[in-house]
Amino acid sequence: MSMSLYVWKAPQVTDTDEAARLVALEDESVFEPSADLEDFYAALLERFPAPDSFTDEELESAEVPWADPPDGSDRLVWLSVRWSAKDEDLDTIVELAREYDLVLYDPQGPSFHSPADENEGVPYGPTTGEYVRGAVLAAFGVLLAFLAWKASVPVVSWIMIFVGGFITLVAGGTTLAVAYEAWRERASQSP
Repeated sequence: MSMSLYVWKAPQVTDTDEAARLVALEDESVFEPSADLEDFYAALLERFPAPDSFTDEELESAEVPWADPPDGSDRLVWLSVRWSAKDEDLDTIVELAREYDLVLYDPQGPSFHSPADENEGVPYGPTTGEYVRGAVLAAFGVLLAFLAWKASVPVVSWIMIFVGGFITLVAGGTTLAVAYEAWRERASQSP
């Protein structure tokens, strides 16, 4: 059993919902590349070497915090930590993240550590790619419903029209809600 931790430099977040949203996208391109993250990764592996450098006895005795080897890039580092990891080891990971001014997100809590304090954080805004994905999915729903309507197969057509309409409503509604929320956030920040 293990817990996952995610570490990145930017965008800096001010609450767990923003952090969860970024991680849920499963797209590293939403995180900015950072030399600090690479330095953090190197320092972390220096302090806690990867599991494949230990014997089976050392791994079983839980003397290392890792359940799986850490995985990282210059945008995002993913850590799989044993539930039985020592508190001191977890504190060391948090301190290293703070030393490099990185965001450390724990989805199990959910909790996060961020260099941004509540008043100076950069709120996350949806990227153009997210709007495009939502629009493409909504267009797919419309196309599916249209093709089902044209196919005129008695029961199947109605099911496919319903599914296409549902996809259109969910994708379009979600995209519009996100766009409205982003617009509202920008409007509240401008003087």
